[in-house]
Amino acid sequence: MIRKICDCAAVDYGTSDRLMVLFSSKPAMRRDVFDYVTFVQNMPHTKLFLRDAQSDYLYHTGIQGLTSSIDETVEFLKVFIKRMKPGRITFMGMSGGGYAATLHAHLVGRDPECRVDDVHVQSSISFLDPAVRDRLGGGERFTGLFQNLADFVASRGETHRYADLAKVIAESPGAVRLLRMYYAKGEQIDTLQAQNLVQFPHVQAVPHPSHSHMMLGMTLMREGTLYRDIEMSVDELLATNPSADPVPHMVPTNLGLGGMMARQA
Repeated sequence: MIRKICDCAAVDYGTSDRLMVLFSSKPAMRRDVFDYVTFVQNMPHTKLFLRDAQSDYLYHTGIQGLTSSIDETVEFLKVFIKRMKPGRITFMGMSGGGYAATLHAHLVGRDPECRVDDVHVQSSISFLDPAVRDRLGGGERFTGLFQNLADFVASRGETHRYADLAKVIAESPGAVRLLRMYYAKGEQIDTLQAQNLVQFPHVQAVPHPSHSHMMLGMTLMREGTLYRDIEMSVDELLATNPSADPVPHMVPTNLGLGGMMARQA
């Protein structure tokens, strides 16, 4: 049973063998729902659902009602993990939720007691700095988001420490064992966001024939690919040459398209 901690956080307590931390995307924030609810509902693990009410700020104002900054969210997650002591820690997210999953996993994992085992993201944002976009070859999507967030950070008299996840990952060696990121190879911004992180040995950037940034997460769930990945051990994931091919027999029986659209789109 999912229990709300506050408007932007909820937990579904299950077994202690695995903790899944699930960050929601902007569309979920706008609808006041959480991503992945239908997808993970039959999994026995403990699930922690998080979202950001301020959709233009991508978790920089924390989890409303619980924390007020990224750093406070990191501290909350470390306390949650240390109390639960899960055997495996998995972070997930799509688009802006993928940005948050990747960022928080590497910050949390800097604590030796909170090393993150695997991160699974779809069409994830990995940079919010126009300079990184231009260095990688351009693309205008998210330009307004870049500027809105930059203006917000500047208004608080802060430096934009988390504008480029490549820098965060470089400063977090050993924090995360595996980051598997799927991207829509027909969407330029997806390709650029993935290219930004491919230099790291624990990152597996997997192209998908999709042309839709917004639909890739749902597609990977519908095709069974994401479920297959979640069910694999970390050692198997690390030893596997990842593929975005559909795995129909892995699609959960509870995963109706209508339910996914209501909670995931």
